[in-house]
Amino acid sequence: MKYQSILFVLLFLLCSLSVSDALSVVDPRFSETIESETDLLKIGAEWPLDGVYYLESDIVISDSTWRCIGYSNSPFTGEFEGNGHAIIFTKDVLFGQPFGPTIDAGSQGYGFFGNIRGDAEIRNLTIVYNGDILNQNDSNVGAFVGIASNGTNAFHYKITGLVENAVPKIVNCSVMGNEAAVFGNSNVGGFAGLIRNCDISDSSSDISATAKNENAGGFIGYIYRGNITNCSATGLSYSPVDENLFIGGFNENYGSNIVDCSYNPVFEPPSEIGCYYPKYPIWIPILILIIAAIAVGWYLFDRKKKSQK
Repeated sequence: MKYQSILFVLLFLLCSLSVSDALSVVDPRFSETIESETDLLKIGAEWPLDGVYYLESDIVISDSTWRCIGYSNSPFTGEFEGNGHAIIFTKDVLFGQPFGPTIDAGSQGYGFFGNIRGDAEIRNLTIVYNGDILNQNDSNVGAFVGIASNGTNAFHYKITGLVENAVPKIVNCSVMGNEAAVFGNSNVGGFAGLIRNCDISDSSSDISATAKNENAGGFIGYIYRGNITNCSATGLSYSPVDENLFIGGFNENYGSNIVDCSYNPVFEPPSEIGCYYPKYPIWIPILILIIAAIAVGWYLFDRKKKSQK
């Protein structure tokens, strides 16, 4: 009986350990610390874009061209923990096409992060620019991220085999510049170029955005769908074109949720959040006034003519 009790206890402990192992989920993703510019360049080249990365110190980048992290056909879907450190660009920079296969130019983003998607999460990171971002001929240009969009939750899929839609998250991140500006063709933002569904909170930018064509924003060039909470921008937004534009701080459209955000360009009188500021050619309101005047004139003439009968 004594041996049976001992055997029972051993079996119970063995079963408990087996159940515990089954319930605990081990993160299968690659993880690495980032300590240098060389380490950063490994992301997407030697290291996977769905990995987990921890920035261990400030990193100074003196190159005039920089390969984006994440691209249209293979976006960044991992985690990047900045730990309160900064990536510092010392001069004007051109964000180049990312490492990897041929990209889809129409959906390529340009920024420190090019394209992020799905369950990507970036936290506690500051990017400092001591020069301008010179991507005048490219669209979807942002100082922090070019394009952020929802997609498959890769981690959840690896664990369960089930497809789950996920939205990338950016938390407590900032862009700082010494009177720096980001230049692009369209969808140009001081923080993000184009948001197709992303949660951004407690983040800021103080650099200006200039679009050669349409959509320039002090924080986001153009957004449809997304949750932006407690974010701010102080950089100018500008475009020389007056047609079909969204100009402002957070150029929102299509059901986005923007809460407790502010847009106050430092070189202009303080303004409201700057959401949804389309500009139209000056001839459109003039044409409307002319048509209205003709209609009123015709109505009065017709009434006078009838009264004389």
